[in-house]
Amino acid sequence: MMRHLLIKAVAFMVATALVLGPHMVLANPPCEAASSLQKGMEAPCTGLLLPEPQARQALLCLSVDLPKLHIEFDKLKLKLSVETQSFKELVAVERTRANKLQALLDEAITIPKLEVAWYESPYFWGVVGVVVGSALTFGAVYAATELGK
Repeated sequence: MMRHLLIKAVAFMVATALVLGPHMVLANPPCEAASSLQKGMEAPCTGLLLPEPQARQALLCLSVDLPKLHIEFDKLKLKLSVETQSFKELVAVERTRANKLQALLDEAITIPKLEVAWYESPYFWGVVGVVVGSALTFGAVYAATELGK
């Protein structure tokens, strides 16, 4: 019985040596810096792919004080709403200024209507031209008929 137990113990040690032996020989050095891996790449180091101090720091990040973050978030939200309101007011003021400036430009560009005396009107001279032309034509026709008699 003792011999049977001894054979099992030796077999266990040999199996362990066969399993762990190549691992110890072929193992990469321990990780010293964080690294990323693509699918199918061989790991550059053994252990975690990030060093122990960085892993501890990551675990500390998990235990963040949430009430403090909620207060900070509320402050940032309030600041954003104040800035948004001030920008809206600034846009309204600028629109008013632009409208007033456009009105001043329209007023400056408007061509004033000239008051023309009745005798300087083109309509008056058009009528005068028709009357004078008709009179001359009538006179010429009359003179031609008188000479032809």
